[in-house]
Amino acid sequence: MATWNQFATAFLEHYGVGTTTDFQTALSHLQQATSVHDFILAFTKLSSRAYGWTEVQLLLIFLGGLKPEIRHDVLVMEPSTLATAQRLARLYESKLDDIKASRSTFSVPNSSPATGNQEVLSDTQFRQLSSRDHRERRAQGLCRLQFMVMKRSL
Repeated sequence: MATWNQFATAFLEHYGVGTTTDFQTALSHLQQATSVHDFILAFTKLSSRAYGWTEVQLLLIFLGGLKPEIRHDVLVMEPSTLATAQRLARLYESKLDDIKASRSTFSVPNSSPATGNQEVLSDTQFRQLSSRDHRERRAQGLCRLQFMVMKRSL
């Protein structure tokens, strides 16, 4: 008697829906183009037909397909399961959406010589945090805006 996987493979190959190799190839080349939600749907659809891969292999393929700005944050958290990686990806996408929304609504006041308000951003410096600094600040519960290190000249 055949197993379910053998039956499903034979059924899909017979009716021309695609071979396991087709699904494995498509899955291994899948890249996030829109939302994390859409990527997870496409990934789940393909992974359910790409038999023979372990949870770890699926996790690595999923992480590799995420947009870099999401993938880096998810990797820092070192997810051990696909479900955890998907949950983290949704959270980080939401965070990025919030940051983008706040940037589009944030405005810097105009400086004018008449008000003496010329130092608004002229002497503020920012630096990129290292991955280590980022992890330490996250562990301390600091928000994203506190990651920016500002230095005013006197």
